[in-house]
Amino acid sequence: MIPVSKHWIETRADDLYSSVGCKVPPVDLYALARSRHVKRVGVRLMVSLGTLVPVHQGYEVFLQGTGEQELDIQASEPPGELTPRQRFTLAHEIAHTLFYKGLEQVPVPTFSVKTRPEYLELEKICNLAAKRILVPMQLLRNQLQATLADSDRIDANFVREMVSRFNVSFEVMFDRLRAAESDNTFSRCILLAREEREGGPKVKGWYMGLGLLSVFPAIRRNELVTNWFTGFPQEILERDGIRECTVLRSGHELLFRKTPLRKAGDFLLQIDDLGRRAPSSK
Repeated sequence: MIPVSKHWIETRADDLYSSVGCKVPPVDLYALARSRHVKRVGVRLMVSLGTLVPVHQGYEVFLQGTGEQELDIQASEPPGELTPRQRFTLAHEIAHTLFYKGLEQVPVPTFSVKTRPEYLELEKICNLAAKRILVPMQLLRNQLQATLADSDRIDANFVREMVSRFNVSFEVMFDRLRAAESDNTFSRCILLAREEREGGPKVKGWYMGLGLLSVFPAIRRNELVTNWFTGFPQEILERDGIRECTVLRSGHELLFRKTPLRKAGDFLLQIDDLGRRAPSSK
């Protein structure tokens, strides 16, 4: 059964969202877990981010945390009870249930757990499904229409607001925005960077308007921000706090604006073409 097509897993993930009928974000993952016969969700001190345990006529899920806790999944998911990382892991483990059969007894996997390449492929498939579960396309587009006059107004502030509303990571939201608005013609780039131990900040997520595609080379995940293109303005990274500077590139005057995030070392970098500046979300 593995590998499955991208269309198959996306359709199944959309079906899961439709089954619980969430009209506003965030998606109620506890309702989603119940719909997939998850009987128990607990938080544990453990090495792995999460694990799915098949039990009689269903499943148990355990999530990595700083202590032990049993979650009441018979009620609606309380705001803020799970971190974005824990919510992604829970959605990932729910996606794993799609690859089991025999619910009348203890479910058994429909794939060989002994075949390592097959298992790695499954993890990628479940990550894809988790993103789609957490940020369903229709729900995101509803938020775009309700919050913005048009998609040209997508900016760093809007991304931050959507991350908060959906209770997901910036990485997940950037991926879903690229899927929802892949043909946006605005001249703006929004980029998530993370400071790591060596080398400097690296690209972790981005959303690029078509108006800047001819100005910059393609962005690659985990690439050093300063290696993205020749002449990157290093001075914008040298000090803490909000920083701005302008750069002339290929005949375009570009405004760079760095905004630090709560997580130490993370920041958003918004780049606007001043000659064709897109409107803001506010």
